[in-house]
Amino acid sequence: MPVHTGRGRIGPGRARPYGSPELDAAREAGLNGRYDGIFDVIRAEAEAGNPVAQNILGASLSEQDGGKGLDYDPERALDWYEKAVAQGYDRALYNMALFWQEENPGYGPDYDKAAALAEQAV
Repeated sequence: MPVHTGRGRIGPGRARPYGSPELDAAREAGLNGRYDGIFDVIRAEAEAGNPVAQNILGASLSEQDGGKGLDYDPERALDWYEKAVAQGYDRALYNMALFWQEENPGYGPDYDKAAALAEQAV
């Protein structure tokens, strides 16, 4: 399931910062398939209230392949997405829409919910 964990845009040509160089490095490592130790950084940033880290953590917890250092946990994934959404981070809305389009154990597809979330995200 493709998820968006990248930089959003604020104004013309301005990239949204991740919050710390450590989070940026952890994100880049994950994008390059290097997962050792990155979730300690991501989790700390998420718990400190960084919506980008919250979205990354939600995306990571909602992946069912289990090979990235975190156990699949859709309930916690949705909690992290909702925390990011509460701060206005629209990529988390989009990722929640993707979540509801898929079959997840304990959470069947809900296409109406997925469509509503996707519309809010744009």
